[in-house]
Amino acid sequence: MHYLSRLLIDLRRHDVQADIADCHWLHTRLMAALPAVSSPSNAREEFGMLFRVEPFGDAPLARVLVQSNRPPDWTTLPAGYLGPVPDARQPRGAHAR
Repeated sequence: MHYLSRLLIDLRRHDVQADIADCHWLHTRLMAALPAVSSPSNAREEFGMLFRVEPFGDAPLARVLVQSNRPPDWTTLPAGYLGPVPDARQPRGAHAR
């Protein structure tokens, strides 16, 4: 089964800026939301994670689309990492997690 997540990240934060500037750092940050693996060399095969970063309108936010084979736990992201505005494709009152 595949899982697709839409995250809105706050581009005003220094840690977000650092992650966006280096795809390796962003990959590491996103992988931290997935369960631990017995061998790091198997992580790519086990999780099959792919991600894409795209602009989000005029707000200081970016949308990150993440596909994985296992369900992620986005609560592992630092407090404030996700932007305060919900994704327009989600129902009212829902948060982009």
